[in-house]
Amino acid sequence: MPSTAQNAAAAAGASAQKNRAGATPAASPLTSRTADDFTPKSQAKQGLGFDRSRLPDPLTYFESVGLVLQGRGKWRTAPCNFHGGSDSLRVNSETGAWVCMAGCGARGGDVLAYHRALTGKSFVEAAKDLGAWVGGDVPAHARPAPFPARDALELLAREAALVALAACTLARGEALSEHDKQRLLQAAARVSTVAEVVL
Repeated sequence: MPSTAQNAAAAAGASAQKNRAGATPAASPLTSRTADDFTPKSQAKQGLGFDRSRLPDPLTYFESVGLVLQGRGKWRTAPCNFHGGSDSLRVNSETGAWVCMAGCGARGGDVLAYHRALTGKSFVEAAKDLGAWVGGDVPAHARPAPFPARDALELLAREAALVALAACTLARGEALSEHDKQRLLQAAARVSTVAEVVL
């Protein structure tokens, strides 16, 4: 009996013979894809998304929020609004990247990061403010609020211990009680929530 690989090879050979005879080749599922095939389904349906090309020009943006940029060239100097330093903020006039050289920890890769740090807004809210969000509102189930890494690790450790205990019980040949089964499902849901937040 021919294997699946042999069947696929025979089909490919037959297809090649038909193509040499002048028939139109069938579209391959790998080559017929468009960029839309790789857009997340939730965003594709709703026409939502971040468009980096719509971010304002870095110099225009930084001046519009009150920074007085000094110097020439790619990197300019300005006062740091985050700790009140007089000339410690460096701003890249081409990319919008910024960093405080005084050690207050303020830094980011573009004007969107600066706007978020300055206003305390979420990614989507800041992108909307800057005109870089395409589409309507984000669905309510978009992403749970993050929580501290230490809390996540403690939760994962507790739930892993519970799963290990249930596995030991099953390995001994004992059945799990209905309560234990429900608690195991709850543990799986909690681990899944942590994965959603972290990833």
